Amino acid sequence: MVTFPGLTWPDRLRETLRWKKLSFDEVHGPNMTEYCPEDAHNVSQSIDAARKMLQAEWHVGHRNASECQLQLFQMVRLIGHARAWTHVVQSGEPAVILEDEADVDSVEQLQSAVAEAQVKGANVALLDGSHCAPEERGQVSVRPWAQASGLGGYWVDAHAAQVFLNFPLDVPVDWGVNLPMRNGQLSAYCPMQWPVSESLGGGLSPRQTCEDNSAVQRVAAHRAKVPLLQAKGTSLSGRGLILKAMGVDRDTSVAR
Repeated sequence: MVTFPGLTWPDRLRETLRWKKLSFDEVHGPNMTEYCPEDAHNVSQSIDAARKMLQAEWHVGHRNASECQLQLFQMVRLIGHARAWTHVVQSGEPAVILEDEADVDSVEQLQSAVAEAQVKGANVALLDGSHCAPEERGQVSVRPWAQASGLGGYWVDAHAAQVFLNFPLDVPVDWGVNLPMRNGQLSAYCPMQWPVSESLGGGLSPRQTCEDNSAVQRVAAHRAKVPLLQAKGTSLSGRGLILKAMGVDRDTSVAR
């Protein structure tokens, strides 16, 4: 999950999780502004920048980085999730992973969804409904639509996290996770009620961040030619949040 310091999402989500007494770890993503192309609207430049980020920020042993067709704003999101999956694999413990725009609407429903997924032997619980059809509520071994988008919140066990780490480089991360669920490699569960939703408004998307950074650089370059004027830019570091939960308890935050 990728967020940026100075924007509203990280603080808002941290406050929500703490207020609801949910234990969480933070997973830091790349600093995207270090890779922003000269023209943020140029697709070829964005893909080249994504390849540079991939080579610098992630050791890809299962793919050839030159095959990457993702744009930079897609790559920063992929690496954020990949680092969260690595956290799960290394800990050996299941976890709920939240993106920066996520809200936990109900702790009780979250606890129930995770518990049901485990009882049913699922490797993944799709918690925000973006990958579930209404008729799939309460079902296990669902087959998400290939281009179902959005990864606001989901629960994974260590096996699913390891499988997701074999990610493709030609489709966005929210499409890529659908593949092993569709082909039966992973068992996915859609709860009866979705405990996670995505908030709207209040933050910049990764694509907008690069566009704004390019604008700041252009202004700085212009002001550099004018005596006694200084341009001040901002450096935004990518961050992420991961909520660890096999089952959630209001008193202990994480029930083991």
